[in-house]
Amino acid sequence: MHRFFIKNFITQNNTASINDIALAHQINHVLRLQPGQEVIIFNQDGQEFLFLITAINDEAIVGQILKRMINTTEPDLKINLYQALLKQDSLDWIIKHGTSLGINQFIPIISERSIVRQISNNKASRWQKIAQEATEQSGRTHVPEIAEPMKLSDLKMPNDKSMISLVAWERAKTDLNELLPTKAPKIINLFIGPEGGFSESEIKILENAGSQTFLFGPRILRAEFAGLAMASAIFHHYS
Repeated sequence: MHRFFIKNFITQNNTASINDIALAHQINHVLRLQPGQEVIIFNQDGQEFLFLITAINDEAIVGQILKRMINTTEPDLKINLYQALLKQDSLDWIIKHGTSLGINQFIPIISERSIVRQISNNKASRWQKIAQEATEQSGRTHVPEIAEPMKLSDLKMPNDKSMISLVAWERAKTDLNELLPTKAPKIINLFIGPEGGFSESEIKILENAGSQTFLFGPRILRAEFAGLAMASAIFHHYS
């Protein structure tokens, strides 16, 4: 069944009007859905509904909310991925599959060895669209936020005892599993470097900010794959 993220919709007596030209075009002209068909709609608050389409035009979709649904796909643990900017379209791939995996937020960072050092407004909009589409496809209700790229040297981490920060580093002495507490924290900030990894000065910045470095096995993973592999291992650890 098709799922759609809806930022705003107007309801009255279980009838809803969705005023979204782009979505109306997708439903009407791309997917060619018809009145009488059911879809699932959800919002950023985690509310999910079974929705019966009763009318479609080029500007809006009108329908009836049949029932409120219970969604249990969101992980209790929130992993924020601080991913160094990578060349080509690698971050597109990371955001798409990271969203499906359960990543809570993506924070692109600019490090000393980053080849890409800035992005266009079009690229930022594309990333958010990719996250929305992956949320719809994977059955999640939370669309991850894609933060504006920031320099690692400007990093300021909140003083929050409910979160821990972990940095993947090929020269670390401690295995990932040794750093994961018995009880899952509310938030894990996971730092992944660019092609070539973080420099020693950057590791010191992260450690001074309260982060801990870890080693993820004997092999060095590609930068675009590392964060997803490590996030997956963390989710599995607490499953």
